Amino acid sequence: MACLDGSTGAPVRTGSSALAGFQIIDIERIAVHVEKRPGMTTSHAIAIAINTAKKWCATGEVHQWPGVQRINLGSRKEACKAVAEWEALKKKAAAQRAKKGN
Repeated sequence: MACLDGSTGAPVRTGSSALAGFQIIDIERIAVHVEKRPGMTTSHAIAIAINTAKKWCATGEVHQWPGVQRINLGSRKEACKAVAEWEALKKKAAAQRAKKGN
């Protein structure tokens, strides 16, 4: 199974879980729960987790139940940090792909 290597942003093989060793704790926690849904692929679970973290960072809102719920400020900061780390990994991986392409 594959996940992203925190040092390079490149997909790597891991042990029992496709998300083991994922550097972004909040995104990993969300993805692990989402991945348990029937028919859910690892890459789809990671995409959902990243989008959830982006929404938490931007709005602080959680849409799990009817009505307005908000995450606490500490969790919102963690989500923002996870999104920033994810974006940095994306840029690094894109730069490595571009370098290999030349």
